[in-house]
Amino acid sequence: MARAAKDPVTGLTHKQESFCVFYVTGPDGVSGNASECVRQAFNYKKAKASTIQRKAKELLNIATIQARIAVLRRGVAERAEITGADVLRETFKLAFSDLRGVFTSEGALKDPSEWPDDIAAAISGVDVFEEFQGQGEKRTLIGYTKKVRTWDKNSSLDRLFKHFGLFKKDNEQVTDPIRQLLAAINARSESTSLVKP
Repeated sequence: MARAAKDPVTGLTHKQESFCVFYVTGPDGVSGNASECVRQAFNYKKAKASTIQRKAKELLNIATIQARIAVLRRGVAERAEITGADVLRETFKLAFSDLRGVFTSEGALKDPSEWPDDIAAAISGVDVFEEFQGQGEKRTLIGYTKKVRTWDKNSSLDRLFKHFGLFKKDNEQVTDPIRQLLAAINARSESTSLVKP
C-alpha cells in the first residue's frame, strides 16, 4: 500500500492537514472536537468510536500536527482579532455619546451619512412616524416625527466602571471606615481584657 504524499512545507498528508483545519475551524463550525475532525478528515463513517478516539489522540500527539494547529490558530486569531482596545473604544463611544451631533442647528435630524462616527455608533435605531391632518379624502401629510434611539448608556458606563476598577475603589471607600471601626473595637476589647480589676 502506497504511503500518502506529504506536503513539503508542513510535512503533513492531505488528510492530516484536513484534520488540523477542521480542528481549528470546526467541521460543523465547532472547533476542538478531535473525534469529529477525524471522522470528517479521514472519512471514517462506519468506524467504531474507540477507533476514532484512538486515532484522534494519536494525531494530537504528533509534533508536526501540534505545530500546524498552532499556526492555523494564529491565522484565525489575526483575521478575527478584536483587541481589548477596540472594545474599550466602542464602549467609550456609547458611554459618552452626545446626540446633539445628529441634529442641525434648526433641530432637524441630519441624514445618517452626516452623523459623526462616534455618535453613529451609539445609535441603535431611528423611528419615523408620519403626521397627518384631517380625515378621509381631506387627510394630508403635514410632516414627520423622528425618534432617535440609543444603546443603553448606563450599561456602557457600568462596563467602564468595572474595567477601571471604580466599583472596587468605591467599595473600599465604603468598607474601610467600617473595618477601621471594627479593628478599633477589637483592639479596645483586647486591651480591657488584659487589665485586671
